[in-house]
Amino acid sequence: MRAVLMAFASMLFATAAAAQSQSPAQTAPHSDDLQAKLQSADAHFQKEDWAGAVKEYEAILVAVPHNRFAHFRVGYALHMLKRLEEALPHHMEAAQINNRALRIDALYNIACANALLGRKDQALRHLRHAIDTGFGDTDQIRKDTDLDSLRSDSEFQKLVASIGKEQTLPRQLDFLVGTWTARPENSTADQAPGRHVFARPTASSHAMSSISTVGNIERAGLLTPNFADRSWRWVLADGMGTTRTLNGRFIDEATLRFEGRDSYATGDGPPVRITISRESEKRIRIRAEIEEKSGAWTPAGEEAYERE
Repeated sequence: MRAVLMAFASMLFATAAAAQSQSPAQTAPHSDDLQAKLQSADAHFQKEDWAGAVKEYEAILVAVPHNRFAHFRVGYALHMLKRLEEALPHHMEAAQINNRALRIDALYNIACANALLGRKDQALRHLRHAIDTGFGDTDQIRKDTDLDSLRSDSEFQKLVASIGKEQTLPRQLDFLVGTWTARPENSTADQAPGRHVFARPTASSHAMSSISTVGNIERAGLLTPNFADRSWRWVLADGMGTTRTLNGRFIDEATLRFEGRDSYATGDGPPVRITISRESEKRIRIRAEIEEKSGAWTPAGEEAYERE
């Protein structure tokens, strides 16, 4: 288990304001009264009076039910009281907060609760999510008795060993960042050489933008990670009203495969499959296929691209 200290207490007031702005018919709690309740709840929490902390933070949640800092504290206190089934919904709510440090700890706590409840798959899934989001405290994992039921599991051991050594989900596509151009001598498609530009909107962004030009068609797209199943979603749109929606994942260390279809104003097109293979740091190969009614995949173009 991991706890977040009162450095995050100011979130309570920001979240309370947001919650009230979404429910204008509800009377906002007086800020002085809310601050007094927070101080009282924190006093119980710091003294490790878990039952008292639960009571106090639950009272705060009556006034501001969507306050995720309070949910974090209630979940932690219930967890310490071994009331794990009651703690889990609060851990889950806290994991939706728009603060990276608190979200990481909430995800880790979800993994701990599930491990104690004997739900190995759920524990491993949320521990992986915590690591993908930025958790890297191997000392915490080593000493945390909440995770003892997982220690002999090979998947758990592999997951812990990967911390700091293997790319997390958001960084899996870093190898694509840059501009890639198909050289005429590398092309097997009966059209002009293609060009793909992949970029991060910001250095810390989990999403990636794309501009893909194949023949006379240019598509602008966005790739976003799905932490729930460690897949990627790629949505592209051209200038003619067509949207291509693809979902993909790595099928091996060097091969990323997407499947989906194009949507037109008149209906959906046949299923399409796009495979990106990493041949070297400066060379990738992209293959397009279309699924026939028989279920067979038919090649629709393949090109090797080199990084500019």
